[in-house]
Amino acid sequence: MLCHIMRKAALLVSAVSALAGAGRASVHIVPPSAGFAGLQATLDAAADGDIVLLQAGIYSLPPDTSYHIVGKGLTLASDTGGSVVPALSIDALPAGHAVYLRNIGFSLAVFTTPQAPLSVHGAGTVCMEDCAVFASAGYHDAVTQTNQAGSPGIVVDGSASLLMQHCQVNGGNGRDKTAGGSDEPTAGGNAVEVRDSARLYSSLFMFTGGNGGQGDPSPLAPDLPDGGSALVVTGSAFVDLTGMKLFGGSNGLNSTTSADEAGDGIRVESSTATVRRRVCSIKAGALLGSGVPGQPVDAPPGTVTEYFSVNRMVFSDLPVREGESTVIQVSGLPNDQAILLASTGIGFAPIPAKEGVFQLDPAAPLIVVPLPFPLDPIFGTGDIVVTMPQLPPGMDGVVIPIQLAINRFGYVTLEDVTAMVWVDSSF
Repeated sequence: MLCHIMRKAALLVSAVSALAGAGRASVHIVPPSAGFAGLQATLDAAADGDIVLLQAGIYSLPPDTSYHIVGKGLTLASDTGGSVVPALSIDALPAGHAVYLRNIGFSLAVFTTPQAPLSVHGAGTVCMEDCAVFASAGYHDAVTQTNQAGSPGIVVDGSASLLMQHCQVNGGNGRDKTAGGSDEPTAGGNAVEVRDSARLYSSLFMFTGGNGGQGDPSPLAPDLPDGGSALVVTGSAFVDLTGMKLFGGSNGLNSTTSADEAGDGIRVESSTATVRRRVCSIKAGALLGSGVPGQPVDAPPGTVTEYFSVNRMVFSDLPVREGESTVIQVSGLPNDQAILLASTGIGFAPIPAKEGVFQLDPAAPLIVVPLPFPLDPIFGTGDIVVTMPQLPPGMDGVVIPIQLAINRFGYVTLEDVTAMVWVDSSF
């Protein structure tokens, strides 16, 4: 067994070493103490393709403000885990450019009007791995005695592509009516909204819509807002879901009417949109008291297609330095034959015959690394221990996306991607 593990590691080291010279980046380390001005200045000054490493802690942000990455690709990754960026807007991302987000929490933003803590605009691709997004609850304005709806978790629009692996997204809860006040309860936010001709791939974890706000028991509210949906798809957007849990938010209580609706699991609002789902758990939000039940899937006929192959996963650890060892974990079914595809860029090419999306740049160098024996015959797992070699001279860091493909008795499926962030040992 040790011989087999060493052979697998040697194959992968050869692959990433061969690809390292194809792309290079400068590395910037920003502590939370740098504050809003410090991190934003680094994001502004970094060159296209650079790597920005975050440390544990909260990167402060003024109310109604987001950090911005504008017009370029970057890698924004937590170096040690525990990094919280309240809100980030990726703007005017050009086609052929990529933003990588790794191990970051997007939460604790303060918005006085509904605004997503993570938004993606443009024509490029964002690859997001092991992140959590918690949208803000509805804001109460004590001066005007008005309430805002809960914020959506993620909004992606234009022709941008978003690849999500192992991420959790929650829409913000609506605001409850103040006891005895003149305000009214508000709706929960949707977890993820995919608009226009944008594209989304999401594998393995959960989207949850925000709950609708509650009315005041005395007097009862004349109407109550809806719960948020887990996923809303509009326009000609394309969505591919693998091994996901999608749960709508609940409606509110204490109303004189029964018009309030629990959130849907998936809501497709256009007959030109496309959703592909593969082994997903999808539920409407809980119906509290009277109201209108939500639907697990509310979509025009022909817009949603279901596939049935069991999802598999590949995972790599936090950013790794030269000379350090890291583990690439593969999880599937017993006796799966795993194939790792390594490249220097990401892309988005749906391939229905493989029940997935090819997520690597077809124009970039590609190295195919078949594992020399099937996954564990009992647990269906395989760990690949890799000791990272030296980067080429003058290179501070590089990101190597690795996609998993599975060959199971001749039937090949495309699975998710992990982005290996490899940096110089001096950082």
